[in-house]
Amino acid sequence: MEQRKTIIGIDVSKKTLDIFIKTLDVYLQISNNAEGFKKLLALLKASKLKLEDCFFVLEYTGGYEYRLVQFCQSKQISYVRISGLAIKRSMGLVRGKNDKIDARRIADYGDEKQSKLEAETASLDGIVRLKRLLSQRDVFVSDRKAHQNRYQEIQYMMDLPEKDSMLKRYKKIADELQKLIDKTEDEIRKLIKANDAFQFNFDLITSIKGIGEVNGWTMIAYTENFTSFDNARQFGAYIGVVPYPLLIWYEHQRKIQNKQDG
Repeated sequence: MEQRKTIIGIDVSKKTLDIFIKTLDVYLQISNNAEGFKKLLALLKASKLKLEDCFFVLEYTGGYEYRLVQFCQSKQISYVRISGLAIKRSMGLVRGKNDKIDARRIADYGDEKQSKLEAETASLDGIVRLKRLLSQRDVFVSDRKAHQNRYQEIQYMMDLPEKDSMLKRYKKIADELQKLIDKTEDEIRKLIKANDAFQFNFDLITSIKGIGEVNGWTMIAYTENFTSFDNARQFGAYIGVVPYPLLIWYEHQRKIQNKQDG
């Protein structure tokens, strides 16, 4: 029988990590940075807990947990990210909520589901970079549109010729932003091409009629190259194409099937 891991529940926020070590019944709060990770390592060492025996269970936030994930990968610590909805559903009706309580509940969830949880192994470096590039592109696109709108509005209201200095400045900024958009998109294409798994799924996605480059990039980034979901139903719910009444019906049917299977 496989030895049970030391479950460490972690509630993640932008600046702090609230941690509950199940076997020690110990809670602590650390900063969500390298200095905080050093404190956590020191506590584990003082408690005579080996890193290979620890299993970090943390709530998926879509961004704030990336530093912790990189730390886990660098130290070869087993970890898994769980959606807040999954944790909430597993506990039913509960009373009270704060960071300390949430960390304990995550640890309880990890302890209860330990035999079914699989440690994550994929590197998120490329995903993090892709998300940042897409965010940057969004800013550039929004700013370009704003300057284009100002150009059109002033030209319409004041009936100015295109050679007017005020209009030329708006156009110049919009043109420079377009160049930045092009450079950002070129970097995204290179990032996708450099990763075989990204490129494979990107080619599949964009082979679907109506799915272009930007949609393909976005799906790879925000599904972490389709590793964040166990099945198509979960993905459909995430992107909003599956009505929730239908999801509830599917879940009901799944439970019935599980009972029939014993």
